[in-house]
Amino acid sequence: MKLVWFRRDLRIADNLALLQACESGEPVMAVYYETPEQWRSHHLAYIQADLICRRLKFLADELHQLNIPLLVKSVPTYTDIVQSLAILCQQYEITEIYCTQDYEFDELRRDHAIAGALSLTGVKFHALDQKCIFAPFRLLNPVLDSVFVPQGLFFDEAYGFYPGQVLIGPAKVFSNVQWLSGVKPVLSRKCKFRVVVEEVRR
Repeated sequence: MKLVWFRRDLRIADNLALLQACESGEPVMAVYYETPEQWRSHHLAYIQADLICRRLKFLADELHQLNIPLLVKSVPTYTDIVQSLAILCQQYEITEIYCTQDYEFDELRRDHAIAGALSLTGVKFHALDQKCIFAPFRLLNPVLDSVFVPQGLFFDEAYGFYPGQVLIGPAKVFSNVQWLSGVKPVLSRKCKFRVVVEEVRR
């Protein structure tokens, strides 16, 4: 059994996670998690929550036409999804989970915990990049063709960039950077730079 985890994108059209699950040729089911306490901490507007609720009804009907059942589960926070998914996988003998990738801090931390927990049970977790020209999380340096290495206990290049993150790189990495001050400083080739991410643009 394959499981499609619907998150922000509640459409079946142009949904890479749903497509790959169906292409496996095995039975497919779907799940959506409501996380009311997490929503409150993220200041989700009531009108947005209402829109999600109404859209889920349409999604259930669309999936029914494809013979794919949709489970809507409610847990307080992202942390609670880990155990719920583990139980779901055991109950329905799910071998693989497909979803589209979220890039925010809490969401990345959630997926990291889920992937780690499921790996212990043999369930594969696929978080797919949707509509990306370049795969996120790899900031390539045109001079060295290398990757910035983020510092920290949790993040590395596999999990992405976020405001406040510290990056380390040699001086020549910054040779083609556009400086906000408009003045390019003199950079010693032997130096390494420590920079802090202020804004991430997608």
